[in-house]
Order: sequence, then structure tokens, then C-alpha cells
Amino acid sequence: MFTLKLKSVSLLGALVLAMRLAAPIALPAASAPGQTWQAPAALAISSDGRQLFAACARAHRILVLDAETLAVTASIALPDMPTGLVLSTNGRTLYVTCAAPAGSLVVLDIPRRKILRRIPAGHTAMAPVLTPDEKTAYVCNRFNNDISVINLVSGKETSHIAVEREPVAAALTPNGKLLVVANHLHNGRADAERVAARVSLIDTATGKLLKNLSLPNGSGILNDVAISSDGRYACVTHVLARFQLPTTQVERGWINSNALTLIDLDTLSILNTVLLDNAESGAANPWTCGWSPDGTTLDVRVVVDGRPLRDDQAFPVPASSLPEELKGTVSRRPDEDLDRLSRFLTRGARSALEAVERVVGYTSRRIHYERPGLGAETAAATLARGRGSCVGRSLLAEELIARAGIPARQVTGILTASTPEELPEEARGYWDAAISGVRHRWIEAYVAGLGWVPSDPAGLANTVTARYLALPGPPGPDFGLAVLSRTAELRRPRLDLVGQGVALGRPRSAGPAPAEAGYRR
Repeated sequence: MFTLKLKSVSLLGALVLAMRLAAPIALPAASAPGQTWQAPAALAISSDGRQLFAACARAHRILVLDAETLAVTASIALPDMPTGLVLSTNGRTLYVTCAAPAGSLVVLDIPRRKILRRIPAGHTAMAPVLTPDEKTAYVCNRFNNDISVINLVSGKETSHIAVEREPVAAALTPNGKLLVVANHLHNGRADAERVAARVSLIDTATGKLLKNLSLPNGSGILNDVAISSDGRYACVTHVLARFQLPTTQVERGWINSNALTLIDLDTLSILNTVLLDNAESGAANPWTCGWSPDGTTLDVRVVVDGRPLRDDQAFPVPASSLPEELKGTVSRRPDEDLDRLSRFLTRGARSALEAVERVVGYTSRRIHYERPGLGAETAAATLARGRGSCVGRSLLAEELIARAGIPARQVTGILTASTPEELPEEARGYWDAAISGVRHRWIEAYVAGLGWVPSDPAGLANTVTARYLALPGPPGPDFGLAVLSRTAELRRPRLDLVGQGVALGRPRSAGPAPAEAGYRR
């Protein structure tokens, strides 16, 4: 495990907070005599940072506090249990959702400490969101499974937008064009092969649902969503349940893991899901998330997953078992040399993971490393020359794996190192202090039940260590990274594949069958 501090003007700005509101939080009593349990459910802070507003679910009121001293300066009673709040830009109006079978959006005048208006909404109204002009509010109606569109000028609900199941959080892009809604639970049978909650993306101009993005299998208990200041990315907190696996490691959080999923709002697609737990910690519920104001800084704690991989994906992989969107990725232009080598390396493999190991064994042993820019970086050219950089090796490995019927893709990122000496000898000359490592390329292969499994064609099969930092694209000139701390590397056995040991970062449950070492083109 190691801790990183990243600086970039791209998406790296999401901060994750775990809030345990189940425990009593004592604030100065402001309701019934002797009552100190206020149960804060939502917070807002004034633009000048001087006032803090707490929605107290148990006390049915808003507490106004001095942000520096936390002294209560005012208390405003509400008709029902508050679930969410949002403050106007000028700080004079507070919009509060109140939960009830007939929920509402309550409009508060902060200077006068009074309710101005109560606008009807749906069942268990929550998570209010204002448009940039503050003329419209969107409210999640949790148990109606829809979003209320409320005209704040007329004080009336104008329409509903149906979403998935139990919308509990929403966020609007800075231009007001896209509403991102986090649905708390999976909408369907619990015994289906795929059980995962989805994020709804709504076009606010038409009031129509654009897309439902399915999170990784087992995802649920979504609690919050936040959008970066440039409007390009969203992050969603949720729990990732491994209900498909036997619960043999309960003490290490195998049943549920905390997770954060990043969404690309330009392409309306999921970038990645990041697990938030330490290896030896159990699970709680990640409660909320937020971006730094400029969206440029992210503190990341990366943990190596040392648990054995499931090794039950049959090989050859039946095309019918692949997700629809991946079936076309294994169709490649005919190439006699690449096809013959792919068949040779994977012949007799007992699983998809073993097939990947054999390919990694070949690229690490038979493709000699050379620095980038010395030759053509294509799969065919790398094979013909027998040499390549990390790019050439990765392109060749991807081709060989895909031609064996296993979806594969490229990953761009950084191999971190505090000093050049931590890198392989051939890469030390490229160490860059500004990024605490070297720019690197590796691959991922899709395995049913596991998702995208990473490998480094330089010799690390079916995982990469915590030193590998994947990025959504090549880092720009303004990107910086500093390694603050790192624990010792995990040591794994090496396997004799195609004449050279290949390290398995995450051992499989079944032993590998060595590939033949006598292949010659």
C-alpha cells in the first residue's frame, strides 16, 4: 500500500468521505427539553464559510451554527423529517426536502428564520438540486422512483421523470444540461446473474432519460453523487457486494467492499471503479463524496489485493458468455503469424487466466525490451522484430489474447518509483522526478465473474501491483505525482512459463500448465 498525491487539471479531484451517522451526534439542544440527539442528515455551508446549516432528521428542524465555534445561532422547526438541503447563491434562501409519504420542498428565509413556502413533492423527497439560474429545483422522490421538476417561481411541481429504483442523490452539471441521479438499489430480481444498481443520466432540456449506466456486478447502496467543476466527470459512492463468491474471508471484508465509481460525462460511460477499503478492514457504507474547487488534487490510498483469483472461466471462452458490447472486440483482421502464435500459446489452457499467463510469458521472454521510438509500434511489427517498448509488448499481448477469444484492451498510466533504482534496469533512464516514476503501458483482459483483470506483458500476469497507476489517457505536461509513502512489495511465486519465470501478482486457485518452450516463428 502506498499513498499518492496527484495534481492534474483533468478528473483527479474526487475526495471520498465516510460518515458514520448511525452513531449519535450531539449538538447543542435546540428542540424538546433534554433532547440532544439531533441526527444530522445533511449539511450546507454559506459561501463566506461563516455559517453552517444542519438538517436534523430526528429533531425535525434546521440548526444554524457558527462555522468556527459550532455554537447554535438559530433553530427553525420543520413540518417533517429533513433529508437534504441546498443553499441559494446569495445565502438568503435555504431549500429543504422533507420526507413523508407526501413529501415536500420547504423554502426557508434565512435572515428572517421563517418558512416562506412548502411545495408538494413525492414519497420521501430528498437530495434537492438547483439549476444555475435557481428558477428550477430537482427533487429525488425515493419511493416513487422518480424525480420531481419544481418551478421555484410559481412554486409548483411541473413534471416527473421516471428513473430506476429509489433515487437518493442527484447532481447537475455546471451548465445545467445533465442531471446525474444515483439509484440506491438494483431494479430487478436479486437472484439474477447480474445484480447491480444503475446511475440515471437525464437531459434537462427535454426532461428525458438519456441512459442508465450499470455499475459493476454486486454494486448497490448508492449514497451520493458529485460532479467535477469542469462538468466532465462524476463520482458515485456505493457498496460492492461479492455475493457470487463463498464468504471464506469475512474478516477481510469479502462480503461487501466500499467503492467509488468515476463516470465520464462526455462519453456517458464508466471510467473505473475504485475500492476504498484497506485489505484488513471490514466494510462500512461510504456516505458522501466531493471534488476540490479546482478539481486538480486527489489524495489516493492504493491497496494491493492479494487474494486468489477465481479460476473457473472455461477456455476457450464461449462467445455467448461475453457481454454484448464486447463480442465484437475479439474479431481481428486475419494475420497468419499472429493467429498461429495465439493458437500455439493458448493450446491446452484450462482457463482464461491460464491463457493470459501464457501470452504474458511469451511477451516477457521472447520480446526484448527497447526504448520507445526505435521502431514501428504495432503488434505485427513487434512480433516480426522480436523487440518492443512497453507499448509494442502491450499491443502484441492484446492481439494474441483477443485472437484467443478473450476481450483485451490497453491501459495507459504510470509505474511509480521513489527512485530510479526501484525500476527495472532498462527503464531507469526514463525515470521522471515530476511524476515519481515512468510513463507506462500495460493491458487488461476481460474474464467473466472478475471483470477486467490487469497484466503487464513485461512479466506480471493477471494483476499489477499497487505501483501501477492507471490514468484515463496519457498524462499531460501539467500532470504531477508524488509518492508520499509505500509499504514493502508483496512477494509472489514465479512460474516457469516459456523458459522464464513470470510473477503472479494474484495467484490462481489452480496451478498453471506450462506452455511449450520450443515455439519458433
